[in-house]
Amino acid sequence: MADAISNIGTQSFSAASALSKLGQIGSTVFSTLGTMAITTAIISGITLLIKGLYDLATAEERAIEKGKEARQTIADINKGYNDQKDYVEKNTERYNELRKGVDVSEKSGIENVSLSTEEFDEFLSINN
Repeated sequence: MADAISNIGTQSFSAASALSKLGQIGSTVFSTLGTMAITTAIISGITLLIKGLYDLATAEERAIEKGKEARQTIADINKGYNDQKDYVEKNTERYNELRKGVDVSEKSGIENVSLSTEEFDEFLSINN
C-alpha cells in the first residue's frame, strides 16, 4: 500500500511537471511568434523607408527623362507641322492649276472635268 501511495504521489508530480513543461513550451511559442511579428513589422517599415528614399533620390532623374521625352514629342510635332507647311507652299501653285480641271462638291465628291488621267492622279495625290 505504501508503494501505491508513493506511486500516486510520483504520478501526480509527473503530471504537474508535464503541465508545467507544456506551459513553458506554449509561453515560448507565443513569445517567439510575438518576436517574429515585431521583426516582420520592423523589416516592412525599413523596406518602405528604403523604397521612399529611393523614389525620392530618383525623382529628379525620372523628371529629367520625362522632360526629354516631352521635348522630343514637341520637336516631332513641330517637324511634322513644318513638313506639312513646306509641302503646302511647294504644291499650292500646282494644286490651284489642277483644281481648275476638277469639280469638287460634297454630294458627288471629286470629279475629273478636263484633266488627263496622270494630272487627275497628281491632283488626288496633292489633295491627300
